[in-house]
Amino acid sequence: MTTRILALYDRSPLGDLAVETAFQFARGCDAAALVVLAVSGIPVEAKQREVLHDDLLLFVHLGQRLGIAVDGEVIDAPNAERLSLEMLRWRVDHAVIVEPAAKDGESAMQRMRDLDAAAGATGVTTIVVREESP
Repeated sequence: MTTRILALYDRSPLGDLAVETAFQFARGCDAAALVVLAVSGIPVEAKQREVLHDDLLLFVHLGQRLGIAVDGEVIDAPNAERLSLEMLRWRVDHAVIVEPAAKDGESAMQRMRDLDAAAGATGVTTIVVREESP
């Protein structure tokens, strides 16, 4: 059975760590698929969506080299309810939650709280990783 792992990605160091952790976890599974939700801000800028989409394509190519199926999409400023729906839609088993080392990234903190709430509401197991202090 394929293990499905979700990571949120927003081009930040926390997003990079979430995707890296998801790939590492996937490599330790017999069969794994990675779902990357690339998160854009509000207001949504076409250029930002395009860059996030290009990053998703890079993750797909990396996954092909590693033997890991990667899929995903760009979503706009998700909340806990939207993340719950996405977890159900993608049939996610695990979600990567990155705890920032510093408290200055409030939007990142809120996204992680929303992801944790969505995981709890859908019964998805969380993989928690803490960002190293600068």
